[in-house]
Amino acid sequence: MCLSPFPQEDDQVFGTPGLHEIRPQVKPLQNDYLGILGSDVIQMVQANYAWYFTLFGYRVSPV
Repeated sequence: MCLSPFPQEDDQVFGTPGLHEIRPQVKPLQNDYLGILGSDVIQMVQANYAWYFTLFGYRVSPV
């Protein structure tokens, strides 16, 4: 599925480059939680919210 181009937005106003970027194809983004959050945050979430992982059947990732 190809998308037609839309008018450009000035992302500098929001301070987040690429915020309004429209990709030419619709496809899932790569899972990069470790690169975004960092291992310290992931360990803290897994340690403090283990009940959530258990309740929803999420696997705990090794970091």
